[in-house]
Amino acid sequence: MKYIKLYLQFLILQLKTIMEYKTDFIIGLLSVILGQINTFLLTVMVFTQLDSLVGFSIYEIFLMYGFYTLVRGIDHFYNDNIWSFAWNKIRDGRFMTILLRPINPIFYIVMERIEVSGLSESVIGILIIIYSLRKLMISIGVLEFLVLFLLVLCGLAVYFSIKLLCSTPAFWTTCCGEFMTAGVEIGNTAKYPIELYKNKLIKNILLFVLPFPIAAYFPSIYCLKKIENIRCLFGVSWMNVNHIVLYSVFMAIVLLFVSIKVWYIGLKHFEPTGT
Repeated sequence: MKYIKLYLQFLILQLKTIMEYKTDFIIGLLSVILGQINTFLLTVMVFTQLDSLVGFSIYEIFLMYGFYTLVRGIDHFYNDNIWSFAWNKIRDGRFMTILLRPINPIFYIVMERIEVSGLSESVIGILIIIYSLRKLMISIGVLEFLVLFLLVLCGLAVYFSIKLLCSTPAFWTTCCGEFMTAGVEIGNTAKYPIELYKNKLIKNILLFVLPFPIAAYFPSIYCLKKIENIRCLFGVSWMNVNHIVLYSVFMAIVLLFVSIKVWYIGLKHFEPTGT
């Protein structure tokens, strides 16, 4: 409760700061919205030329894109400051000031800055999901909604964990922004069906090392009830859509635990730069 109250206080403070410059805020928000609309329209232009993609219809692809945009938007909103840690917080000496504060350093890095434009991405993602579900004539009950909410949380945990892992080399190199960019950009694979990647090694990496499909592919599969896709993907005949929920929760917990442990190992090797 202490950390929740502290986060809310920082959130309110940052929102007040942002709203001091209303014109800049509105222009930035509109630019993000236009960028997301352009990206979505480009996706529409490409995929409407196809009857299907590896067995998925155009609206099923849109559903994945919607979940991808939703998760990326929320992650962008609350966890964008991890980029500044990877790029320059250690190099310019600001990380030392974080360690002097009586608070968990990871929590402080997350709490220090928000990116309001991430909310517009999330709203666009929700609208795309609703539109796709209506076109696919899929109704979501209370139980299904709660399961999808859990899967979105798992997707957020995956993005947070991978970003945290990719920022850890900064403890040794003082800057690892390029490495983090390379790792996080793999997350773009989440907007497409995993069946699109024919190489078995790539599939295993996306399933068990960098499980970005948890953010969009598995929520979509849960909505579509494509059991055969799951069975073929994992190579077992007894799996159903409920098992992908268990898999997503398990992978999210493991990845979160590993990333935090590795980050603290890096913290033990931290040496101030003297700047």
